[in-house]
Amino acid sequence: MRIKAETIIVIDKMLDWFSVNKINANNDKFQYILFSRNGLRNDEYARVGSCEVKAESCVKLLGVHFDQQLSFSAHMHIDELY
Repeated sequence: MRIKAETIIVIDKMLDWFSVNKINANNDKFQYILFSRNGLRNDEYARVGSCEVKAESCVKLLGVHFDQQLSFSAHMHIDELY
C-alpha cells in the first residue's frame, strides 16, 4: 500500500529528527490511524522504529477525539458524558 510506505518514510524521518535533537519519544503513547471516507481498513499494526503500534479506530490528540471518517462523533459522544 502506497500510503503505508509513505507513512513509514515520514515516521523514520521524524524519529531521526528526534534523535539528532536529543529528544526521546515515548513509544507507549504512539497512536496509528488511517483517515478514510471510502472505508479503507487500517492495517492491524504499523512499525515505528523498532516498536509495533496497534491500529486504532479513534485516537485522542490534545483532548480531541478523531475517528477514521473525521466525523467527530466519538468526540461529541465523549462531551455528552461530562
